Amino acid sequence: MDFLQRTFERTRQEKRAAIVGYITAGDPDVERSFEIIDAACANGLDVLELGIPFSDPMADGVVIQKASGRAIKAGMTLAKGLEIVRELRKRHDLPIILFSYFNPIFIFGVEKFVREALGAGVDGVLVVDLPAENAAELMQHVIPKPVWAVGFAHEQPLRDVTLACSASGISKQLGHNHNNSNNDVTKNAEITTSPRGQFHF
Repeated sequence: MDFLQRTFERTRQEKRAAIVGYITAGDPDVERSFEIIDAACANGLDVLELGIPFSDPMADGVVIQKASGRAIKAGMTLAKGLEIVRELRKRHDLPIILFSYFNPIFIFGVEKFVREALGAGVDGVLVVDLPAENAAELMQHVIPKPVWAVGFAHEQPLRDVTLACSASGISKQLGHNHNNSNNDVTKNAEITTSPRGQFHF
């Protein structure tokens, strides 16, 4: 059982919901952002979802759009986000999930990103605009590490999602956007449709 699964199992045993906090890295600036994230991790977060800003966050609402804009103006980058994760790993013991788009990962270098993310201590990645059928472009660099991957499946039939998951040889589970709680789950494939993608290392 991996870190994220262990965390949710622990909170279930404690009969409470897990506290998952989303914070955009670099907002309002890199230094104060780290102070905010550090304080949140020290005061009750079970899981940290760390947003890596992108100039065109089309899958997000106005709050994250504005936060991303401020972070980019403050000089936030994917490399700096990974450095934040490295520093957090020295201080805190909780799952850290990166939230971003594929463009920053592609520009950074997909193989380099996977290598550095794993080395920094990232437990998973939400890639909100990467289609499930293209998941192998990222996931091929993670193998042979055990992986639970969740791929982007916006308005894609469950049958096609299942085929994409089977073809990759990696277990995938697709979850809804934060603003949509009406998950449609298929028990056999362990898949739910969703306009966001998660890659869990």
